[in-house]
Amino acid sequence: MIRTQLPLKTRPGLVQGVLDFYADRGILARSLAQPGCLAAEIRVPLPVQDYVVVSAVWESESAYQSWVGNPERATAAKDLNALLDNAEDHLGDAEISVIHDFRAARPGSTAS
Repeated sequence: MIRTQLPLKTRPGLVQGVLDFYADRGILARSLAQPGCLAAEIRVPLPVQDYVVVSAVWESESAYQSWVGNPERATAAKDLNALLDNAEDHLGDAEISVIHDFRAARPGSTAS
């Protein structure tokens, strides 16, 4: 499994606009409908600044790349740029991390 994190710097005061954009377009629901997407969320760091992080868990990097290549995502990304403080006029690259699942035995269990 992998986790992707896409930091987005919003134009001043437009954090709620970005959240509304994602909700109105159903972007997280669409990503969750993509084969291999296990979870998706948007985080707003506290205290609230002009910054959000879109995060998702994927079965594999190839599953994530299928989402990146989805034409609906490309259209949404183009429209989203109007809300971002982004001189490069594209979303940028997500950080991709491998998830290591260490399951500790519960206290009192006989599992070893």
